[in-house]
Amino acid sequence: MDSSSQRQQTKLIIDGLLHRCNFAGVPYYIVNRGGHDGCAILCKCYVAGKGAKLYAQMRDMDGALKWYEVFEGNIEVESKADEYLRNEISMDPDLWAIEFELTAFLNPFDADDFLIMES
Repeated sequence: MDSSSQRQQTKLIIDGLLHRCNFAGVPYYIVNRGGHDGCAILCKCYVAGKGAKLYAQMRDMDGALKWYEVFEGNIEVESKADEYLRNEISMDPDLWAIEFELTAFLNPFDADDFLIMES
């Protein structure tokens, strides 16, 4: 199966996660609405009083999407994360950027158990 047939529509992935967030009462804010298919996602996880982490996608050598931490595992002040988001959106208006307010630094797109922790 080639990588193009493995692609899911970005909007469907986001809608599915946000539906789960609504059900679990996890606050989120869509900073930028990107395209419907094949668009990158930036995920900002904010923990009150601690700061923010950014998670982004990139393709590996086999074409599979993987998540990585933008600030290499560091927790940053929220303003630095916001500035990074603004810069990325200005370069790629089709980028999806979503901010989650969480109690732990987890990427909601990559951690199936984050909703359990937030409940």
